[in-house]
Amino acid sequence: MSIRSSQPKDNCFVSVGDKVKIKSKDYFENGKTFIGIITCIDIRIQTNTDYDGLHTIIDLVDNPDALPFEREEYSLWLEDIESIEVLQFKE
Repeated sequence: MSIRSSQPKDNCFVSVGDKVKIKSKDYFENGKTFIGIITCIDIRIQTNTDYDGLHTIIDLVDNPDALPFEREEYSLWLEDIESIEVLQFKE
C-alpha cells in the first residue's frame, strides 16, 4: 500500500492508477462528468502559438480490464477541468 493511500481524498496528490471523477467546465462537453482510472498525466510545452505556456493533459480509461473496443478513453486538458474527486487511490 502506498503512503498516498493515507491522504485525505479532498487534499491530496493524484497519480496514474487512481480512480477519479472529473467534472469538466460548462463550456467543454457541457459540464460532463468522466469517471475512470488515470492512465497518463503529461505536460505539453507550447511556444509561438496563441496558447503559449505549459498545459497539462490527463488521460482516463473507464474500464482498463475491458477489451479496447469495449472501453471508453478520455483526454482532458487541465484548463477544461472544473473539479477532480478521488474515488480510490491506486493499490
